[in-house]
Amino acid sequence: MKKGTSPIRSALTAWDLAVVIAFLVLCARAADPVAAVRGVVKNEGGTPLAEVKVQLCGLETVHDGTWTREMRSGLMPSISTDKNGGFVFPFHEPGMRYDLYFDKVGFAPAFLYAIPNSSPELTVVMKRGAALTGAVRRSVGGKLEPVSGATVELHLPYVDLWYQQRAVTDHEGRYTFRVTPPPAGRTWQVVFGHEVVQVEVKEGEPVVGPDFEVGAKGRGDKKGRP
Repeated sequence: MKKGTSPIRSALTAWDLAVVIAFLVLCARAADPVAAVRGVVKNEGGTPLAEVKVQLCGLETVHDGTWTREMRSGLMPSISTDKNGGFVFPFHEPGMRYDLYFDKVGFAPAFLYAIPNSSPELTVVMKRGAALTGAVRRSVGGKLEPVSGATVELHLPYVDLWYQQRAVTDHEGRYTFRVTPPPAGRTWQVVFGHEVVQVEVKEGEPVVGPDFEVGAKGRGDKKGRP
C-alpha cells in the first residue's frame, strides 16, 4: 500500500466500482427487447423491397381481460427494411399488440393491425395500387393556370397515429399518390391548405382526386369527385 492511502478508502472505491458495474449490467438487460416482430416486405412479383419505412402507429394492452388502446405521448418509432426487404422491430414490453404501416414511394401503403410480439415472421406485400391524381390551379385573368411546387397531403385518419404522405405538384400543377382500398371503417382524405376532401377508393375502379384552386373558398370536409 502506498504511503498516505487509506485502506478503508480503497475498499470503498472498489465497492463503489462493483456497484456501478452491477447497475450498468442491470440497465443493459432492462434495455434488451423482450420480443420482436420480424418479417420481409415484397412487391406483388415477390421481389424484396429495400428502404421501406415500417412505422409503429398504435399500441394495445390487456386490461381486465380486454384489449385496450394504449395512448402515449412522444414520437412513435420507425425503422427501414434492409437490402433483402427484411425488418426486425424490437419491443421491450411483453403482452402487447401493435399496429404497423409500411410506406415506400411508388407503392400504396400497407397496414397491419393487432400484431402480437410473439407473432411468427410476417410477409408483407406492397401493391402499386391505383394512381390518385388531381391538380392545383389559380385564377389569372379569368383563366385557371397550373400551380407548380404546391404541397398536397394524403391522410388516413386513425385513433392513434395517422398515415400522412406529401406530394409536390409538377409543372402542370398535378399531384399523384398511390392508393388501395383503405382498411374497413376508414376513408382516404386529400388535403390542400385548409381544404379536406374525402376520396372513395374501391378495388379495381379508377380513382380521381380532387382539384384545388388557390385562394378559392374552402370546401370543408367533403367527398371528392366520383
